[in-house]
Amino acid sequence: MDLKTSNLAKIESNLDICDYNRSIPASIVHLGMGNFHRAHQAYYLHQLLNKNFETNKEWGLCGVEVRPNPRFKEYFEKQDTMYTLIMRSAQASEDVLIGSIVKYIYAVDNTNLAVEQIAAETTRILSLTVTENGYSQDKRTGKLALNSEVIQEDLLELNKKIPCPKTAVGLMVAGLKIRFERKMKGLTIMCCDNLKKNGEMCEDLVLTLAGEISEHLVAWIKENVTFPNSMVDRITPASDPKNEEYLLEKYGYIDKLPVMGEDFIQWVLEDNFCQGRPEWEKVGVTMTNDVIPYELTKLRILNAGHFTLTYPAALLDYDLVDEVLLKENLVTDFVLRYMDQVGESLPKCEIDVPSYKLRVIERFQNPAISDQVERLLKDGSSKIMEYVAHGIRALIESSKNYSAGALVVAFFVRGNTGISESGKQFNINDDRKTELNELAKSAVESRTCDEFVRIVMGNFFSENQDFMTLVNGYFVQILDKTTRTVLENFLSQK
Repeated sequence: MDLKTSNLAKIESNLDICDYNRSIPASIVHLGMGNFHRAHQAYYLHQLLNKNFETNKEWGLCGVEVRPNPRFKEYFEKQDTMYTLIMRSAQASEDVLIGSIVKYIYAVDNTNLAVEQIAAETTRILSLTVTENGYSQDKRTGKLALNSEVIQEDLLELNKKIPCPKTAVGLMVAGLKIRFERKMKGLTIMCCDNLKKNGEMCEDLVLTLAGEISEHLVAWIKENVTFPNSMVDRITPASDPKNEEYLLEKYGYIDKLPVMGEDFIQWVLEDNFCQGRPEWEKVGVTMTNDVIPYELTKLRILNAGHFTLTYPAALLDYDLVDEVLLKENLVTDFVLRYMDQVGESLPKCEIDVPSYKLRVIERFQNPAISDQVERLLKDGSSKIMEYVAHGIRALIESSKNYSAGALVVAFFVRGNTGISESGKQFNINDDRKTELNELAKSAVESRTCDEFVRIVMGNFFSENQDFMTLVNGYFVQILDKTTRTVLENFLSQK
């Protein structure tokens, strides 16, 4: 049985289905239809529509696919934009049929339709999960890469009557430009990617690109558009065909787009919306005036924790996150040591940081999720800056111990050779893959990381003699000894 609206009544009654009228306005347009959004924001809205439909029936989602994905295009349409979320802990599982996405646009070959949807009168929130690499930024400054080929192409498009830009920033500005020209209301742009001060970052990128078109547009955006910061959290591994088999066997229907997530979920959101919002707080979202303390805790503990284990795991030939942490106590203890040190850089907030660290390790070890090391290897050049660098910098500037961070950097450099200790190759899925690989090989030959750190992380780090002495010392150890020996020696030091 195919998954579609006409078959809902035939599905097993013990499945949590979308028990609400899906003929509602798509007032939230979301760019980026990857697993995380479908397991997180779409799930929160699904819960809210099931629980409080009458007071939230104006808040449907329009999903916009911004990257080539013919499979999504085919099956979102065939499945009436529905899919199943499988949530698993080590002890239990829960399955939910999500229906909060009520419209789908494949912007790859229908960009003008996506732009018009952003500009539609019914659209009140524009949200994004396009990953750390999806914002067309200069990797070292974080600013918009204005001189890049894709942004220059978008600028040409943005000066047309019907613009069809290709980047996420270009799509945002295109929609806002039309709203400005038509004298419409503004909207809220809600970034949900794991980026420091993501709302403020998004605002800066949008204003920079808009400034290349019209200062009047810039002034209108400042007056009519809001950019709340947010912190999002849920581990969502890559898709697995076994999930389709599981649903067919258990419930009797064919779902080609299932997504898996852990049982843990969190969303902290700045309450700064210019055209209203769903009642997210009724389904557990923390609405606040200051997201930053929550955001820094999550980025520096969870995201940086993931980064910390990634390269030792790859060097030791591990494929699964839970396996390396359950079998390699040295790796687990190293991650905890890093968390302990970087925890000294965190501002005070309501989060119990010691408990949070232990909960994060528990989540990483969840065998039901079996997150892939290869997934964590993706976009390392962006992740080291977004998750690790600012924590290390805060420790350096406050004269606190950053030795674990220096070892993380050394493992990152060695890991970008793409070759494990046993000689096995692993995939470095990064836009800068060739550059990183050449820099890493050069570092191995010269037995120094100075040039790699300068190019990838910037002068603040490469010109800090104490920091680089530590990094280079650890790097030489990694070259001359085994990963386990390096970790054991490090952990023996207080």
